[in-house]
Amino acid sequence: MEYKDQEVVAAKKEAEVVNSRALNYMQSIKKLQDENERLKVDTKTTSLGGAAIYIILILVAAVAGMYFFFQNKLRTAKVTSNEKKPF
Repeated sequence: MEYKDQEVVAAKKEAEVVNSRALNYMQSIKKLQDENERLKVDTKTTSLGGAAIYIILILVAAVAGMYFFFQNKLRTAKVTSNEKKPF
């Protein structure tokens, strides 16, 4: 009878160990899933920030190009108006 009781106690302990391992694995998987979701959200926000940088750079280049274009146009207009008036 004692042997059977020891077997039952050993089986219960083994079941507890297996159960605790399974719970630990499930907790680890849940942590990894949460981390994955957080990283997905972080990537979406940073990818939008990267697009904003390109848009700002294009706008700055457009403003600089317009400045040089109109500056050149203004210079040619001044040269043309100066040629008409000798004094």
